[in-house]
Amino acid sequence: SSFTTSTLINKEQELIKKIVNFTPQKKGLERNTDKVCKLTDNESIQKAVTQALFNKEGVVRIKQQSATSRELLSTLIDYSQDSKKIRILCPSAYSARTMNKDMTQSAPTLWQWILSIGKQDLCETVAGFNYRHRSEHKLPFFNSKKEREVLIVDESQRLTPDEMNTLLSIADKRSAKVILLEKSQSLS
Repeated sequence: SSFTTSTLINKEQELIKKIVNFTPQKKGLERNTDKVCKLTDNESIQKAVTQALFNKEGVVRIKQQSATSRELLSTLIDYSQDSKKIRILCPSAYSARTMNKDMTQSAPTLWQWILSIGKQDLCETVAGFNYRHRSEHKLPFFNSKKEREVLIVDESQRLTPDEMNTLLSIADKRSAKVILLEKSQSLS
């Protein structure tokens, strides 16, 4: 089984290289600390949102406690929805469904916003996203989409190296900003 491990190591190295060489954003989101503080009074969430959105790095990794993950997510969405299109990607269909259900029951502003864009499913699986977007960068109108998106990947530590590699390739071609949320293992 030494073959498997060397393949895996190669994939991991490829992944690290992808993250390191990922195209930075030409401009970060406008930094508005007041707005962040209005959206949440949890300091660790304020810090995470600032770290995620205001730098120009294309890929940002954020470790989070499970307890605050929903609030972090909705704060990220509320902050960036004016200027960017947001997609939330989950590792499994189950987590995507749960998340969509949560969202419909949570912040009314968020829900009104989801309804207003006529798309009830804010979350989808990484696999579904990868499958749908794998070849679209070959389309002629594709360049107009660039730098318009924030991809928030929930529980990114659960993705396989393959899924992550594909996702990062697609995101890089779209010049999207990728926020990888990693749940730190709590008791749940």
